[in-house]
Amino acid sequence: QRAATEPTPEKVRQPGEVSLSAAAAGDEEGEESGDEGDEVPQIITRSRARRVRQASWADAPGGAEASTAAASGSRSAAPNSAEPGGEASTSSSVTLTPVLEQALDIAADWLVNADALLVCSGAGMGVDAGLGTFRGKRAAGAVWPGLQRPPQEGAEPLDYVEICKPHWFEQDPHLAWGFWNYYHKSYQSAVPHQGYAFVKRWADTVPLGFFGFTSNIDSHWMRAGWDKDQLVEVHGALRWLQCSTPCSDAVWAAPADHGLGEDPVTHRAVGELPRCPRCGAVARPDVKMFGMDVTFSQQHLAAQVERYERWLHALESRAHKEYISIICLEIGCGLVVPTVRNHLEIVMARFPGARLIRVNPENADLEPEERGRAVSLPLGALQSLGELEAKLQKRQGQMCRFLVRDHDASAAEVEAPRGSKTLHILHRLERGGTEVRYGKLHEPRDPPKEPYAMFYSQWEMPEFSSLGAATPQKYLFSCGGGPGEDRKVMACFQAFHVRFGEAGMSTTVQCGIDWCKALLEEMISHIDTKEYQTQIRELKDRRGVAGPVRRLQ
Repeated sequence: QRAATEPTPEKVRQPGEVSLSAAAAGDEEGEESGDEGDEVPQIITRSRARRVRQASWADAPGGAEASTAAASGSRSAAPNSAEPGGEASTSSSVTLTPVLEQALDIAADWLVNADALLVCSGAGMGVDAGLGTFRGKRAAGAVWPGLQRPPQEGAEPLDYVEICKPHWFEQDPHLAWGFWNYYHKSYQSAVPHQGYAFVKRWADTVPLGFFGFTSNIDSHWMRAGWDKDQLVEVHGALRWLQCSTPCSDAVWAAPADHGLGEDPVTHRAVGELPRCPRCGAVARPDVKMFGMDVTFSQQHLAAQVERYERWLHALESRAHKEYISIICLEIGCGLVVPTVRNHLEIVMARFPGARLIRVNPENADLEPEERGRAVSLPLGALQSLGELEAKLQKRQGQMCRFLVRDHDASAAEVEAPRGSKTLHILHRLERGGTEVRYGKLHEPRDPPKEPYAMFYSQWEMPEFSSLGAATPQKYLFSCGGGPGEDRKVMACFQAFHVRFGEAGMSTTVQCGIDWCKALLEEMISHIDTKEYQTQIRELKDRRGVAGPVRRLQ
């Protein structure tokens, strides 16, 4: 609970104690395996993150999903049903405290005002869909029964990390496919929980777009409706196959069912193993495995990364980049295989206006320097996302209609949260189809010649405001509210050194102009009558004229 607002420093390893690449890859040097009670999670420090930034994040080694899941420290300790399609295990619900409610409110306010959304997920996201998170030899049998090999094999039981190494496709391909076919069936039978739909709905509302970045290999984001062109699967995905040799970097779609059985004693795959269509060698999943998997084909990943980097670069190239609110929603990402967390640190450094929402029931702590820019929700994925959805639904009734004039007095209108930053309102105008051209920033900065806003009201003096400042609440007013109608909350401002394209005048503003013109024409026609002119000329002083003028008004 305290971690939600007052994170405490963790004891960290000294630089150089454990190889970063080894810790990320989960190989023998960096992976703390063995009994669960002996495990010590690797804490990611800023100095280690800086070393990561010097290399391409796309090349950072990582493990398959279940190990990433274990690193996330999920609250789900019960194993999945041994057979695919069995009863799903879910994370336990936590009673909300005032501290947690406050953290959820902060996160909801960030989400409703988000310019862009980056959703980063680890295997903790899948717990509520029945996908367990396991680590260590003690729990190995719960992951796949074949890891507890029978005594006649004459070998020690394998743990998850060992079976996830690519050399098994050469040494014992039927054993390798016994394991991976089990996982393929498990992921196919599991159904993405409702939290995926919540996040997708939020993503569809942000004006500058969204992207997903996941270490999971289950493809549940795509099954929940996420656009495949807005997703990076940094550890690959089971829905793709590649050559195990490999003879090329080519990948191809995996069938829904590989048609393989499993020997109940040896747990090796029974049936014709998948083959490479080019060379005939045994195929393998296009998944980044443990043990420095140099044979992992990055063909599909490279295309995803290219689209993702284009999106980030487009955001960086925008005017007032420092004010762009990129919300980084981190769900169930671990520390032992820190691929996702490392990348989020890079994004937070690139965008000063970025904010982090960390969802993790165990590894929820924030670093001291993240205070003010991050909030922690020590809850399971589904509970956190459900609580946020409820709060966002309430905020839908707290919207405001903004009337915006550009530098040349063209006007547009858009709906946005009442406390929105001026820049966020302009971004919403862009999403609605209005072309918005921003004036250039100057070096050194010269605010009077750069974009800024001026708010207006009938009752307040005009007030200058930065594009990065929230709407002053005193400039909100309500209007309308005829029989059977609700009154509308509105606000007006002019954006200087900002110009709109040829989208035409706002319908609300045009309606107001037409009404004012009609009123003035009616008043002029009345003033112009002989009776009124005669009445005015007969009056001797200002006090006397005031009466007819008041009656005319």
